[in-house]
Amino acid sequence: MMTDKSIYNRHIRKCRGYVKGLIGWERATGIRDYFNKTIHPHPSFTLHQMAGERCYWGDSDRNFSYRLMCEMASLTVVNEVNFPPNDNKGL
Repeated sequence: MMTDKSIYNRHIRKCRGYVKGLIGWERATGIRDYFNKTIHPHPSFTLHQMAGERCYWGDSDRNFSYRLMCEMASLTVVNEVNFPPNDNKGL
């Protein structure tokens, strides 16, 4: 069984590969697209919510993308740990 940290690191690694070569808003939407393929509950909402908070944090494009990726990976890990995909068999 994978630990929460290893699941988190796996998603960060895969997401970085998925958005490699993208910059700015395209990178942010690429991160959203990656997490659309996972069991993240609401990647579009998370993207828009964090984009609205970006001025508060004063993030550069690079820092915003990193913060977005970490937040989405964290939410995905919570869902994968609490609702494993194998539990839905037979429903």
